[in-house]
Formats: sequence, C-alpha cells, structure tokens
Amino acid sequence: MTRTLTRHPHPALSAEERDAVLARDVPAVLAFVDGNGFPRMVPCWYLWDSRAFYVTSERDKFHVRCLRRNDRASICVDIEDVVAGEHRSNRQVKAVGRVNIFDDDPGGSYWRRIRARYLGSASLPDDITLPNDRVVIALEPERLTAHGGDLVLKEPRRHGR
Repeated sequence: MTRTLTRHPHPALSAEERDAVLARDVPAVLAFVDGNGFPRMVPCWYLWDSRAFYVTSERDKFHVRCLRRNDRASICVDIEDVVAGEHRSNRQVKAVGRVNIFDDDPGGSYWRRIRARYLGSASLPDDITLPNDRVVIALEPERLTAHGGDLVLKEPRRHGR
C-alpha cells in the first residue's frame, strides 16, 4: 500500500508557540564560522531569557576560539513531534547575531542555571566544585524567527470505495 505525504506550510509561530519551543529541554545547535571561513556547528545546552541565548563552554574549545576571532553566529532550537506512521511536525526557533564571550561567571551562575534546566535542581548539590575554565557565550539576536509545519502521512483514497 502506497502512502502519500501531505505537507502543510511552515507558518510563523506565535510568541506563545515560540516560547513553548524555547522552554523545552532540548539541545540547541550553535553555528559559527571557522578560521577558513567554513560554517561549523556544535550542539549545546542553552538558557533563553527573552533577550539572549546563553551557553557555557570550556574556554579552550575550538568553537570558543573561533567565536573570539569572528563573533558572528546563529543558534537553532528544533523540536519534532512524531506519531508513528501518521504524523510528523516540527517547530524551529532560529536566531542570528553576534556573540559576547564573558570570561567570568561569578559563582557559576549561568553554568548552574543551564545544568538545572536540563538535569533538574536535585542534580546540583550546593557543595559542587565549579569548573573554573568555563566561559559564557551570549547571543543577543539581531533577527529571531520561529516557524513550524506538519507532514501528514495518509493512505491514498481508492476510487469506488
């Protein structure tokens, strides 16, 4: 039996739908430009505060070195809901802008908030040793877009039935 695919357009998401996507505990993908001008990507946990995306990373990582040389970046949060054999829908929030890299995170505030967002607060004892080699990458969007769409799988209609 052959299935047909019906695509529904990718309309813009409302502010509430956008916020719902950004509230999900799914990783984002941070895109940047390497020293040779090629686009690169790294998955990351993030925090969104309605003004900027925040990511923490070890200061000597490749993407941090690249972002220090070229502060242009983008980030994408993509979620997909699947009903096996019937329906697939996705929602995306994308931002483009320039990053600021902060070499200090007093008390590991961003690191703690991001970890708690993904792991829950119970996973962070008060006496945890904070990493001292981390930076905070802040992307304040120059452009923020949010859209989504559906892909419906359905049985073809048969003539005469």
